[in-house]
Amino acid sequence: MTLIGPWPKKWKDTRNVTFDVYPTAYQGTLNYGLSRQHALGGIFPTAESLAARARGESPRDELTLVDKPIPSGGFGNIPRAATGGMQAAGLQAVRLNIGETLYRFGDAGGHKGGWWSGREGLFRILLRVEPTQQGMPGVRGGSELGIRDYARKYSEVLGEWGSQMKYLYATQLRGAVMAFRGMGASQRSKEITMIEGADGRPHAVTYEHMSDDNRQIFIPNVYTRIDGAPPGEPAFFAPVVKWHPEVLEQCLVPLIRTRLGRGEKYRAIIGDVEAWMMRGDRKAQFGDLTPPALSG
Repeated sequence: MTLIGPWPKKWKDTRNVTFDVYPTAYQGTLNYGLSRQHALGGIFPTAESLAARARGESPRDELTLVDKPIPSGGFGNIPRAATGGMQAAGLQAVRLNIGETLYRFGDAGGHKGGWWSGREGLFRILLRVEPTQQGMPGVRGGSELGIRDYARKYSEVLGEWGSQMKYLYATQLRGAVMAFRGMGASQRSKEITMIEGADGRPHAVTYEHMSDDNRQIFIPNVYTRIDGAPPGEPAFFAPVVKWHPEVLEQCLVPLIRTRLGRGEKYRAIIGDVEAWMMRGDRKAQFGDLTPPALSG
């Protein structure tokens, strides 16, 4: 496919489903034209991805986003493994605007993936929020967890995937970005063992199960754009800031709890948190704190 307009162009996949196709960055927006149709169809074709496909290269436009449980295991209580990262119910294509801050737990060099949390998700992780009777997102039994373990359950990152959740990465948007926002899909380990149940029959059991459904953000086409924009493309992401979770635990969490206890507005507190984290703003209400030097 040519990268020359007019846009959109029409393209049909192998199932004869028609998509509108735009360049990945179009009219100053990353992922312009992103819609729920792409999540349900499992693909987000762009002019660049279709050109790569025509050259016989990997287009990297598959989403595998929507939760489609499939049977796995043997007899008895059959566990169901998710093949996507979000539940279909409530999933939305949303516009993330300039200045919005995004957070992601991961390991060294692991901040280029498409999965992120917004400011609400970060606060719930820092404060280890328990779900309320009204169904407020949180982690069941999470109040006793450390930040890394809570973040793993909140983000539904199975241990078998290899991430140690060592760092918190944060970035602010410099341009408009289209993304998906929705509730995380239940995840089960692929490692399955058979045990004998009370009925004497074998039952399939997974070693790890994540079922705390919390709001997440998925951004297609973020690879190579987090650390630097491709040639000729505007920068959509500010330089990434990296934090050890223990630093936030020591420096921020006690002050956040104190300010909440005084009845201060949630929006004001989190605004100061983000200013401190992203810019070291000494005028924020965390001005007496000096972030320790990060190493490793």
